[in-house]
Amino acid sequence: MAIDVGADAIDREYAVGNTTRNSCFIEGSNPASSSGQVKKVYIYVKANIGTVYVGIFTHEGGDVFSSRDHQNVGTLDDGLNEKDVDLAVEVGDFIGLRLPQWVLGME
Repeated sequence: MAIDVGADAIDREYAVGNTTRNSCFIEGSNPASSSGQVKKVYIYVKANIGTVYVGIFTHEGGDVFSSRDHQNVGTLDDGLNEKDVDLAVEVGDFIGLRLPQWVLGME
């Protein structure tokens, strides 16, 4: 059974600007439906983005989250990206992205 976690990977109205780096974005609208391993993620971006990490996060309370697992998925191309991963997740965990570098082509 597939694990449902995070929002659908679609074009949205908001965007991350070219000054965004060393930032983590946790998608909070849809916590994990079951425990197990996430094997594939879909990420929609509006620009080519350098090294990206996908992470699984546990909500500790308030504004505090802890990382349960993470994986470097490489670079993302403009549009919909499909990446193979192997991430441990528990019911109620969240998924997110870490952008440690500038957006490619906008440095």
